[in-house]
Amino acid sequence: MTQFHDWLRDWQQRAADEQQAIYALLDGAQDAKLLQHIWTAHSNPKAESLFLHTPRAELSEQGPWLLKLDGEPGLWNELLVQLEQRPLGILIASPAPLTELTQHFRHLLGARLAGGELALMRYYDPQVMSGLQDPACDYWRTQAIRAGESWSAWLPLEARECLLQGRPVSTEALPLAPAEIAIDADMQRALARASAIPRLLGQLHTHYPEPLSQWTTQDQYQWAKQLDQHLQQHGISDRQDRLFLAVQALDQGEQLWQEPQVKTALKSKQANPMLSLSELFSDTYATDNVNNQED
Repeated sequence: MTQFHDWLRDWQQRAADEQQAIYALLDGAQDAKLLQHIWTAHSNPKAESLFLHTPRAELSEQGPWLLKLDGEPGLWNELLVQLEQRPLGILIASPAPLTELTQHFRHLLGARLAGGELALMRYYDPQVMSGLQDPACDYWRTQAIRAGESWSAWLPLEARECLLQGRPVSTEALPLAPAEIAIDADMQRALARASAIPRLLGQLHTHYPEPLSQWTTQDQYQWAKQLDQHLQQHGISDRQDRLFLAVQALDQGEQLWQEPQVKTALKSKQANPMLSLSELFSDTYATDNVNNQED
C-alpha cells in the first residue's frame, strides 16, 4: 500500500519534472483555520478564493481556496500532511497561471442536474474526485481537465491515490470550461456511490462515535465497505435506514444478518419501502415478544 509521504513526494517531483505549476485546491469547510495555516506558512502566499466574485462570495473563507505551491516546497508540508487524515482537498499540476486556473475552476463550481436545478459541484473533495473516475463521468472530465493538466488526491479512508489525467500538452491556449456543466442521472448515481461510505462513516462519527474510536481509519473503511455491500444487497438506500442498520451492525457484528427478526424486517421493507427500518424492527420484536408470551 502506498504511503502518504511517498505519494506526496512523487507527485511534487513528477510535476516539477514536467515543468508544471503545482497547486493545492483546499476546502475551507473542512478546516476552519485554513487561511491561518496558509498565511502562517508563507508571508505572501499566492492564493485565491473560488467563491470570490460568485453568488457565494460571503462564504469565501469557508469555500475552496486555490493555492500555488511555489518557492520552497517544505514551507507547505505542515499544511499538506493534513491531507493524510481528512479529505481537505486535491493537488493539481497545470501549465496555467494562478489567475487563469482560478477562473477555470470557478466555472466548474456550477452544475446543472438532470432535473434542471443548479447545484454546487464539489469536485475538490477527494471522495467526489474518486467518483469522477467512473465512466459515467467521462463528459464532465473532458470539459474540466484540460490538456497538460493532472489532478491528484489522497483518499484518507482508503490510504490510496486517485489520479485524473488530462490530454497531452497542447500548444493551443487552454479553454475555459463551459459554465454549468450538465450532470445527468447516471453521473449523479456514480457520485452517490463514491460518497456513500464516507457519508455513512461521517454519520456514525456524529451520532455513535465510541465504537469506531477503537479502530484505525482504514479498519473503519473496510468495515463500512462490507456493511455497504449488505445494504446494497438488500436495497437499503435511505440515509436513516442505513444509519440505523450501521448502528445495529456495530452492536451485533456479522451475525446481525442471520437474525430471523432482521430478515423479517428487511423483507417487510422491500414490500413497504415507505416504512422506516426502525419502525419495522420495533414491530418485529414486539410480535416476537407476544408470541413468546403466548408460548
